[in-house]
Amino acid sequence: MLEGGGIVVALSGGADSRALLHALIKICGEGTPVMCAHVNHMLRGAEADRDEEFCRSICNAEGIPLRVLRVDVAQIARREGKGFEEAARDVRYAFFHRILEENAEFKKIATAHTASDNGETVLFNLMRGGGIKGLCGIPPVRDRIIRPLIYVTREEILDYCRENSLEYVTDSTNADTAYSRNYIRAEIMPRLDKLYGNAADAISRASRNLRRDSDYLETEAERVFGQLYAGHLPTRELRALHPAVLARVVALAYGKITEKKAESVHLDGVCNMLYKKEEPFSLYLPDDVVCRCERGKLFFEKAEEKADTAYRTELSVGENILPSGAILLVLPAEEAKNIQKSQNVYNLSIFARVSGDTIEKGIFARSRENGDSYRFGNMTRKLKKLLCDRGIPLWEREVLPVVCDKEGILWVPGFGVRDGAAGKDSEKDYIIYYIKAQTA
Repeated sequence: MLEGGGIVVALSGGADSRALLHALIKICGEGTPVMCAHVNHMLRGAEADRDEEFCRSICNAEGIPLRVLRVDVAQIARREGKGFEEAARDVRYAFFHRILEENAEFKKIATAHTASDNGETVLFNLMRGGGIKGLCGIPPVRDRIIRPLIYVTREEILDYCRENSLEYVTDSTNADTAYSRNYIRAEIMPRLDKLYGNAADAISRASRNLRRDSDYLETEAERVFGQLYAGHLPTRELRALHPAVLARVVALAYGKITEKKAESVHLDGVCNMLYKKEEPFSLYLPDDVVCRCERGKLFFEKAEEKADTAYRTELSVGENILPSGAILLVLPAEEAKNIQKSQNVYNLSIFARVSGDTIEKGIFARSRENGDSYRFGNMTRKLKKLLCDRGIPLWEREVLPVVCDKEGILWVPGFGVRDGAAGKDSEKDYIIYYIKAQTA
């Protein structure tokens, strides 16, 4: 791991990264330059500032250069429709790689992931129904990222810190078991240790074995892909492949179109359609990618969305006809009760219950716009991602109305009402029905 040039240590100030820095200084000596990088995510107020100052003091004492990034991760997460953890991880690794690009003598990034972290990750992925890739856990080496402590447990880290009188800081959010990973760390892993001894070590052995098998399957898929791919894949040859290899070949073809990683649910969808032998077919995948199968060939291509469908229509109580021919029917809740079930509004519509105060202040419908996002279910979500994940065809996205008020997006048919604007089963509520054009 340590050959080839200088090392940038991801230093949080916690016990793991403190032990990693101490060990690397001893191992590398003067032959390999070491630099530290710290990210203040600005999520924990004074505690985050304390961690930053602690890292500065450690690096000053050791005579090691330190790069610090202060960034409002919460703001980024809201803007990009990501969870805090995902947004923080993306920011960190982008920062680490930027340091490598700006400092030619530094070749690798060392993170302080341990066997305990790996065990928690494997269990987390297992409970999400992850495939072999997820059960491989955290790789010891990935591209320019190295994890020298990946086979060392958290208990061994703490022992090392005590033996070497190493001070470190503690992140108070690690004790919050409302987070799934913290719950696994605090509740599940100790019980597994009680049953089986060192659970983290056992999981590390299992993930090593799985990683070996996964590496073989990846190599085989790359070989097959190299033989078959010519801008498309022949379906006859695809159907002859083992399912484990087929899924990986499909993932490689998807990766030719986008940098986004294909998830198992999308790969399974393509593979299942291939096995049905019902051609032609098309599937809409994340990042505006279309998988199209026709005349014995499987294609992946970027979908082209039409740009001439922009509109804005003020909505009033009653029937509102949109440019697409679809209808938005806005009715007081009490009046909506009187609609006969035989009518299209019940049989063929999507509807939402909205507070009367919101409706009375004025609402309108418009076409989608770049960057659309809104908050419902206590999460801010990007509309584009919601539509992709739901697999809604492009033609339907082009005509899907976005219902708004002066504060922004209020409701999109098929998804939730904006937080704070939903009706509360009051007689003052309104019901908005969306009836598609072909059923109007």
